Amino acid sequence: MAQGSTEALSELFARHAGFLFTYLVNHGFPVETAEDAVQDAFLSAWRSASCFREGNAAGWLLRIAVCRAVDLVRARGRSRALAARAARDGLAPDAAVAPSAEDCLLASSVRWTDLDAALADLPARQRLVMELRYVHELTVAQTARHLDVPEGTVKALAHRGREGMRTRLLTGTREAPRDAASPDSGHREGAE
Repeated sequence: MAQGSTEALSELFARHAGFLFTYLVNHGFPVETAEDAVQDAFLSAWRSASCFREGNAAGWLLRIAVCRAVDLVRARGRSRALAARAARDGLAPDAAVAPSAEDCLLASSVRWTDLDAALADLPARQRLVMELRYVHELTVAQTARHLDVPEGTVKALAHRGREGMRTRLLTGTREAPRDAASPDSGHREGAE
């Protein structure tokens, strides 16, 4: 699947989708939520398959599905609360619908090119950690295993990466990526 095989994705789905769905429903999630969470889990697995190295694929998928199901329940709860507040305040139901994250992002002054530039400005190790954590949606532990570094190093690099991107996006100033002598490129992982 990491090499783009849709047959591998189909096989993984055939093996694990039923288990994931049953697990979620048996643990109190509504059927609709379980269906959506399973679908989202496989989509996420497809996107980040190249980062999966070792371990139990079923456990990996289950963790993704449970997290997604929890997110969906929370989001639906917020939508119901907004609708109730709108009804209480005498507003039209449409007024209670918050814009999606995508709409907010597209409406903001930050553009994808700005994000790409801010990411490109980061030192290589920070950039790699940011991509693994936030693009490929790996956990700190998975990222640490993938890079063969301590989890503390991943956390420190992600923190500095977020700060660097925040500075770049808020001020528009560019920082030149650090050279090979920087703390982000050496072997100081144990110290972080």
